[in-house]
Amino acid sequence: GVGIAVSLPDKVNLDVLIGGTVMKPVVKIGNIRPLGGSEEPMKEQIKEKIKEVVKEKIEEKKEEIKKEVKDKAREEAAKIIKEAEKKAAVIRNEAKKLADKVKKEGYASAKKLENDAKGPIAKIAAKAAAEKLRKETDKKSAKIISEANKKSDAVLAAARQRADKLK
Repeated sequence: GVGIAVSLPDKVNLDVLIGGTVMKPVVKIGNIRPLGGSEEPMKEQIKEKIKEVVKEKIEEKKEEIKKEVKDKAREEAAKIIKEAEKKAAVIRNEAKKLADKVKKEGYASAKKLENDAKGPIAKIAAKAAAEKLRKETDKKSAKIISEANKKSDAVLAAARQRADKLK
C-alpha cells in the first residue's frame, strides 16, 4: 500500500462502518474527532489511511476463509471417495461370495449327475451334461463378478464426480 505521513493526536474517536459481504466488504469511515485537540486539516487523508488498513485486514481474513473452505472441500471430497471405495469393496466381496456359491452348487450338481448315472451309455450322457452344466455355471459366476465390477465402478465414478464438484 501507499504510505502517507500523517501526524495524529494520541487519541482519536472515529466511526467505522463495515457492511457488504465477506467476499465484497464495504468499509465507510464516519466522523473523526481528535480528543483534546482541534480537528486536523488532513481529515480525508486520515479516512483513506484507515480505510486502507481496514481493507488490508479484511483481505487477509478473506484469504484465510477461502483457504479454510478449500481445505474442508478437499477433506469432504476425500471422505466421499473413501466411502465409495468401501462400498465398492463390499459389492465386489458379496459378488465373489455369491459367484463362489453358484459355482460350488453348479459343480456339485454336475458331480451328482455323473455319480447317479447307471450304465455306460447313461454315464457318457451324464458326463456330457455335467460338462455343459459346469460351463454354464462358470458363465453365471463370471457374469456375477462382471456385473459387480460394473456396479462398483459406477459407484466410484459417481463419487469422483461428486468429489470433483467440491474441489
